[in-house]
Amino acid sequence: MTKDQEIAYENIKETWRPIVKPAGLTYNQTSDHIDELVKRKDYRIVPYLGNLEYPGGLPTAVEALTTCFDAIPDNLKYPMTLDVHMSARKPIPIWIITQLRKYRPNDFLGDLAADIQAAEVLTVYRGSRNDQQTTDISTEVCWSLRKDVALTFCQTIIDDDSTPHLYQASIYRNDICAYTDGRDEAEVLQFGKVFDVQELPIISSEMETAIARVRQQIQNLMHNS
Repeated sequence: MTKDQEIAYENIKETWRPIVKPAGLTYNQTSDHIDELVKRKDYRIVPYLGNLEYPGGLPTAVEALTTCFDAIPDNLKYPMTLDVHMSARKPIPIWIITQLRKYRPNDFLGDLAADIQAAEVLTVYRGSRNDQQTTDISTEVCWSLRKDVALTFCQTIIDDDSTPHLYQASIYRNDICAYTDGRDEAEVLQFGKVFDVQELPIISSEMETAIARVRQQIQNLMHNS
């Protein structure tokens, strides 16, 4: 384990704060209870295990979720999986993503406008790499209801060997596995259910506006931290 991993692990073990779960659970973590919580199958700890491999066999959040998903109470499966998704570096297994439809709350689209809430078919967008053809893009899990968000992902994937592509597709409301706006990304999770996929031109002015929005968000976060 690297020094950075050791420091991160110690921070998790020694730096504690009250945690309020989306399902309404509140508890305080204490420095000597992580291992015990996992051993006792107290799965509320799962989203806070992070992305690193810890000593003593403590799993990452994705690994823990994958191992214990079936045992997690049904009312916690949806919010807990989204918690893990929001911070995970590795993807959550598709079999878990597709199961989320069963556990979605009725108001899973949150505070979106009434016309979007009521729509049977929604338009979604995704920024993607040049090696992902339109025929394959439908199996990509993460999409957004906002074109400007997808444009920022076009920007972030640019490197010497790739060309950004912007896709638009449609999806039936009931085929959405999950929705979260936790990162201000209006993110839709799905698998193989988008249709009428088409590639859109990337307009420089729209890209610049999208990137400026993200930079402003970062500045706001730094100012408020």
